[in-house]
Amino acid sequence: MDLKVGGLLLALAIASPASTSLAQQQFSQQLQTKLSEHYSLDNIVLTDLASASFRKVSSKSIPLTSDLARKLKWERSLYDIKDPGKFEALVLKTASELGIEKEVIGYASALELLDLTVGIVCKRMNYFEVDDDTEFKAKYGENLPLDVYFELGLGDCDKYTALAIRVFDVLKKYNSSAVNIHLGSDNFVGCNDVHAWNVVILVLPDRVELVNIDITHYDQGTDLETDRIYYNFNYSRAFFFSYLGDYSLAAKLFEDEMPKHKEDSSERSKLYHQRMICELLAHDYEKVLATKSLFEQEGLTEGHDSILHMTYTSLVDLRRLTEAGLVRDLILKKYPNSIWAEEFRK
Repeated sequence: MDLKVGGLLLALAIASPASTSLAQQQFSQQLQTKLSEHYSLDNIVLTDLASASFRKVSSKSIPLTSDLARKLKWERSLYDIKDPGKFEALVLKTASELGIEKEVIGYASALELLDLTVGIVCKRMNYFEVDDDTEFKAKYGENLPLDVYFELGLGDCDKYTALAIRVFDVLKKYNSSAVNIHLGSDNFVGCNDVHAWNVVILVLPDRVELVNIDITHYDQGTDLETDRIYYNFNYSRAFFFSYLGDYSLAAKLFEDEMPKHKEDSSERSKLYHQRMICELLAHDYEKVLATKSLFEQEGLTEGHDSILHMTYTSLVDLRRLTEAGLVRDLILKKYPNSIWAEEFRK
């Protein structure tokens, strides 16, 4: 098969192999600041493969902000690798089957390393509903270590996504050209359906770029670059900061998005909902109550039971228990079949 990323065929660069030490320490050097404090919002951008600054990425490690490093490390903990040594050997074996030996991986550019990652995952994997197929689960079990799916060559979209992350990390051990490029999941831009894909995160001294790629669909014959972003980038950026735990900023970004949807009640309901979630997670309970009032003043109803439940939680945390009891009673009366009413009845 041909390996293609943005129309580029894998061609090894003529350069000295890079040191492995930087890639192995990709999350060890951290800035004790939030991403939003280190980069201006205008310098955190969603871009495409052709426009991304792969050629400008330094091979000298740039320390990550603590929130970004924490989330990248957390994503790598979601799927266990039972035998890391065997997994790495299979990654390198698959690269060899594609004509790329371990000794020359260090010569590749950052984009070529991403190319090789895509090729390895597609070479090994075949799409299969491993979480739902009863025969598969009876034979192999459920929630298997990630390297077992890799050995079997079977997996669904979240396995493709997780494997791309871990394969890229293996290749970076042999090449520091991509030390400032990290693979994450679609949660970095707000996953809004049942599909999973990867976000490529390029860290530069003055900016951070995000690129969406869908290896699952690419393996089935579509373009690598995905357009599966249901919201514009201001929306995605709000989800991005929420995912990093910067909830107050995320709430503000959701609020700033609202004037663009004056006539769309469904979209406004979703924005209020996301804004309140962030305000609640930021423990800004008075803002939660204010946002709930705005929601009701507009006569919106979609997701009202969840709006009320977040109001209830805020009132409890504010020790305004009488008011909280009234909201609980309203949920039980008005939305008796909601999950929140069920929770109260337990």
